[in-house]
Amino acid sequence: MGIEDISWVITAYAIANVIIIPLTGFLAEYFGRKNYYLVSMIIFTGIYMCAQSTGLVEIIAWRFIQGVGGGALLSTSQAIYLMLLNQKTDRLHQACLVWASYSDLLWDLHLVLYH
Repeated sequence: MGIEDISWVITAYAIANVIIIPLTGFLAEYFGRKNYYLVSMIIFTGIYMCAQSTGLVEIIAWRFIQGVGGGALLSTSQAIYLMLLNQKTDRLHQACLVWASYSDLLWDLHLVLYH
């Protein structure tokens, strides 16, 4: 097991995100945003299963499943927040939406540049 094998752990999560994000809008409307969000949260907690993995193939599979939950969580949470924002618009809510959208990107950029 080398570094090229470990990269599949990250790639599996990214591939799962690419697959689920375009489907999230349809699935959230079909099952209901709240139900879909809760199921996504449960799926994302597969991080526990990643920690319990004993082999590389197993951790790649669990990371893929976690990526499905994570991609759905990100998209659905922003859709729910935007729905609430449309009901009650003020600057604080708009700022929170922008922060939620870009905070992960800024954190990743920080990790890349300074570590």
